[in-house]
Amino acid sequence: MDHQLKYRFLHVTDTGDLVPIYSKAQSINAGAGDVLLAFKGIQGSGFEQCEVTTQTLTRGSQYQTSFLPEMNKDQLYTVRVEAKYKDYLPINFDLQVKYYPNLDGKMKFVDLGTHVFYKKVDARPQSPYKFTLANVLDDGVDDDNDDYVFELNNGRGKDYYELDGQENIIEIPQKDSKSTPEVGENEVTIQSADKNFQDSTREFLTLPAQVTNVDIPLVSHLKDGELAVVLTWFEGSNIQGTKVEMQNLDLHVEFQPQDDVLCTVDHAMRQCNGVKLTADSLSTDDRVTQVQAAKFDYIGDFDYLIYASRNKYNMTNTNTVNTRQLIATLRIYSPRHDEAIFTVELPFYNGDVKEKYWIGFCLRGG
Repeated sequence: MDHQLKYRFLHVTDTGDLVPIYSKAQSINAGAGDVLLAFKGIQGSGFEQCEVTTQTLTRGSQYQTSFLPEMNKDQLYTVRVEAKYKDYLPINFDLQVKYYPNLDGKMKFVDLGTHVFYKKVDARPQSPYKFTLANVLDDGVDDDNDDYVFELNNGRGKDYYELDGQENIIEIPQKDSKSTPEVGENEVTIQSADKNFQDSTREFLTLPAQVTNVDIPLVSHLKDGELAVVLTWFEGSNIQGTKVEMQNLDLHVEFQPQDDVLCTVDHAMRQCNGVKLTADSLSTDDRVTQVQAAKFDYIGDFDYLIYASRNKYNMTNTNTVNTRQLIATLRIYSPRHDEAIFTVELPFYNGDVKEKYWIGFCLRGG
């Protein structure tokens, strides 16, 4: 079976736009690309004595043959990755290597995730960061608590800021340099001290012209046989003259419980045959929210196709909006686990494609 890397690399231009590194129309001959990856083992991984493995990527977002080995019995191992692109700052992150089967059954992939190259910047977002926590399963579990543990991570396995005993709206003052998220890629982790909810993580960017409102989905503990699928995203924008095209997503779960019945659970049909859309909004601050969730009361003996659809609306360009790629993540939660058991970043293919539908994965029941 073929083994591939799945990845998506973007960069911040000098004008502040967040765009894919490569255009779909760009012609690239076989051979080395502009993005250089270096993989090395980290202490305690069992691979720390191995030579550094290097690999170039010939596209900004696609599959490419992987040089990373697959362990027996799907065992995980961790490597440190350094990514370089032209004169941009290098990106360093830890990667847990585990190969997942693709939908076609002919290939396995390891997901490097979505990463953004940027140059050294002094400008920071002008407004404080506001993190809104909300239960997305609509199961009556109260999320208005004051026992949350809030952590910021730089993506390299180390927390650099922590708050204890927090309520479900957390605001980090911009004027407090110690509590300002580091420039570049960040990850926020929320833990419920009383274990009311599973641990929740979300990636976000701290860059000029990027959003400072971050919705954090809380998933209460599930019963045996239940599953939850959560879609999170940051809306995209595309400037077209005096208009700005804003891009967002909708979550869909499609399956066929009977030969003559097709269920498509989404914003139009909220529930069908044990699956229901439990949340598609978190707050009412006159902004588009960035979370949708579906709960499976049970898994039937059929296949579930889980995907997202892009929706768009236009607004007047006020010169305060920059071009920004739509960035999305799908996560699966299950009983007896403290955090998501599977994560996939969308889209699977080139970052500048305009297809309406982004396929996430297929759950096989039975």
